[in-house]
Amino acid sequence: MQDLYRRETLNNRARSLAVFRPFFMLETFKGQRVGKGPVDLAPYDLQRLGMVVLDKVILEMGSPMHGATYGQILEATKSMLSAAQPSCTEREADIVTTLVVEHLCNEQQRTVFVVPYQFEKEDGSIEWRENRFKILDPRESPTGDTVYEASTQAVNFFLASLDADLEAEQAARDAAYKHYMKRGRFEDAAIVAEESRKLTIQYRTKIRRSLSALERNIFEVDYIGSVMPTLLAAREHMEERLQIDGEHIADVEHRLDSAAGETGRHLANMRDIFRNAKTHNVGLFADVMGAHGKFRAEQTRQKFRPQSSQAIFDPQGDALIPALKLPGGEVVDWVVDNLHLFLPLHIPKPPDFADLVNDHLLQQPPAPPEAEETGPEQGEPQPPHVRFSAAEVEAAGRLLEGMPGEFTLGEMLARGRAQNLPANSLHHAALKAMQWFGEDGGVAAWANGASLQDPALTGDDLALQRRP
Repeated sequence: MQDLYRRETLNNRARSLAVFRPFFMLETFKGQRVGKGPVDLAPYDLQRLGMVVLDKVILEMGSPMHGATYGQILEATKSMLSAAQPSCTEREADIVTTLVVEHLCNEQQRTVFVVPYQFEKEDGSIEWRENRFKILDPRESPTGDTVYEASTQAVNFFLASLDADLEAEQAARDAAYKHYMKRGRFEDAAIVAEESRKLTIQYRTKIRRSLSALERNIFEVDYIGSVMPTLLAAREHMEERLQIDGEHIADVEHRLDSAAGETGRHLANMRDIFRNAKTHNVGLFADVMGAHGKFRAEQTRQKFRPQSSQAIFDPQGDALIPALKLPGGEVVDWVVDNLHLFLPLHIPKPPDFADLVNDHLLQQPPAPPEAEETGPEQGEPQPPHVRFSAAEVEAAGRLLEGMPGEFTLGEMLARGRAQNLPANSLHHAALKAMQWFGEDGGVAAWANGASLQDPALTGDDLALQRRP
């Protein structure tokens, strides 16, 4: 029995520890971007910034939006970024926060995180398995905004619970809270109360996700055997939490009457925390009480809805299973004729901005076809069809080489006009800056938010910086 407990505990912990990997990869990711972007990431602890992002998302999951918008996340990260680097600008804070949020959403691979871990089977042998999970899950709100939710694995990681039971975690937090209050350690008690509120929010999210499974497919949900016991336990848990939160609020308000200074501030914060937790438990009561009606409504909608007039081709149900019932020769012939049905869609790669500038603007266009000789009727010879002459390209190159390490497109054009460079040379130099804007080369280019001040060219001004 002890060996079984040890094996299951280690398997669960190995699987749960895989969630730590994306956060540890943030620092590796930072090292790979050194010198490759307009913002120096060295002053910032991206792992801590990831915790700030996750903390804000978890708190906002208790709001009517059930998640945090990017604007709310950015407001939460600005204070930490400014403390780490006092010269951090609004634009730099936006860039760094975007990098962390996109990493936690796994935007680079556009799928869930997949982390392998070893699993010990009952016979003692070891096999590799994959833990597939999300950290942040973006979705579109009814108002059209992108809202970020934290997955259950992410919340468990944040609370260091390793998939522990939420009810047991809250009971443990209550015991720690009473311990700190009894000894007058109000700051520690407030920290524990805040963690308990996050558990309350996550518990409500857990129940809501169980109910949302009814909307997806009611036939895959065991409502009697699985959902109803969960709702009964949730109702009992809610009644217990409402009583406990009421006791905490009454105790804190009693202490506030004679408190002052830092003690009073911590007690006031705890009162607000417990009132907010009580609000979530009341909301959970509404969710639980409406569950049966939701089940009946979804049962009516899904069981009696009309069949779709256009069925979607299912490779397994519509092709492979019927094919197994046919003779081998017919199956081979059919597969050869319909192989394209089993192949993934091919989406062409979108054109690269830098390549478009290079191919269509900087390169010389092909010369027109030579006119046929007509003897005396032949006209005057036509000049070659060239966009930029060699002298103009050379003048543009000298202008770019003479610019300092950091400059703007407007400053470069102003210097060129001061040097009386031809208009074509200035045009060629501006196109080179546009090419740098679309590629990751020796010069970094980005829009600086200002308009280009030039008598001949218009649009957004660009900031340019030579990379070491």
